[in-house]
Amino acid sequence: MLTALGSADWAQNVLVAPRDGRGTVTITGSARLLDVYGVTFARIDADDLLLTNCSRTAWAQAKMTTGLRMTSSYGATTRECGAYEIVMADAKADISDPLGYAAGEGCIIIDCVWEGCYSAPVFRPSGASDHVDTLQMYGKGWYRGLTVRDTTVFGSLNCALQIGGSPEDDPNRGTPFLTVDHSILTSQQTAIEVRYPRPENADTPELAQAINGIGEPGQLYANDSYIFGSMYRSSWAQVENTKVSSEGVEEKNPVANGAWDYDPEMASWGGKQFDELTPLPTDEYLASIWA
Repeated sequence: MLTALGSADWAQNVLVAPRDGRGTVTITGSARLLDVYGVTFARIDADDLLLTNCSRTAWAQAKMTTGLRMTSSYGATTRECGAYEIVMADAKADISDPLGYAAGEGCIIIDCVWEGCYSAPVFRPSGASDHVDTLQMYGKGWYRGLTVRDTTVFGSLNCALQIGGSPEDDPNRGTPFLTVDHSILTSQQTAIEVRYPRPENADTPELAQAINGIGEPGQLYANDSYIFGSMYRSSWAQVENTKVSSEGVEEKNPVANGAWDYDPEMASWGGKQFDELTPLPTDEYLASIWA
């Protein structure tokens, strides 16, 4: 859609937004920004959007129907790409991850953020064999430095957040891999129980998993968050004021500084508690905060 525009060295981003407000400009089908730097696109709803090599560029205050992914390709190092108040409001049956954070072979993606975002779960269609996560870190290159802040992610079939792993040859190994800050992550089982009934044409989740993948042990951080469901085995650098519903997480996910706050009552939370914790992003609600 756009390529080779802007500069990552600008002191401030250029803002691109519809003159007549949200809803007057939309993007249908799949679209990509390639090598677009230092630009913030706001209040432009889209179906499926790919930001490739878009350092210092952001997409903000928009609804997506299929997904948004940040990638680094063609030998690039991509940093400070942002998704701000991106909403995937409706649950669906599909075989693709709605949110992605990926580096191609020989490429780096680092220090990017999902902030103020919301994603409903994606259910795997019956008869399919695809592995479905809501937000996945992946690729043959080196990915890390992802911050998930003030964000709610309801789990897809496998989990809410798939953090992959860190190869030994990562040039940035030993720096923060993942930070979960003031956020809510749930398993798909929790999503079904509190807000999103399983569609008739979808598989039933077999795992009650919120986070999968090992990331880089000792480079994971959590602060002021809620995690509903289990986590794959990995060690965490620091955890503060973060409640978990999974018993035994202290043994599976040891913490160097701080500790998990296991709350057994979280396992029986219903829709009322979730409505108080994270409101449903209806069109009326979004219009009120994006006015």
